[in-house]
Amino acid sequence: MPKKRRDAGKPRVLNERAISEIYRLKERFPRINATLIYHKLIEDGFINQSDVSVSSVQRFIKYNDLRAAVNPNQKDRKAFEEAYPGGMYQADTSYTTYIKEGGKVNL
Repeated sequence: MPKKRRDAGKPRVLNERAISEIYRLKERFPRINATLIYHKLIEDGFINQSDVSVSSVQRFIKYNDLRAAVNPNQKDRKAFEEAYPGGMYQADTSYTTYIKEGGKVNL
């Protein structure tokens, strides 16, 4: 049976400076996504593009639960809501049928 890795669950390509910068960016900009964080880390010189991939940063953010926080008090916005299935129907009225009769169009 192969041994379990000692560094299992820890990012191997992200150094401590990059990790602390990710935490700082998420604290300062809670709704920033992983791709923007990745490009910001490259721009500021925390990581090299050839060494770290976008998916590594995305995986780090996902496993450390740093995704954008959802406000629990925010009401779920549903455009149409009905208590029972089949209680409401919606139709697209931008197109309609027409009848040509004697060169004249009747709607």
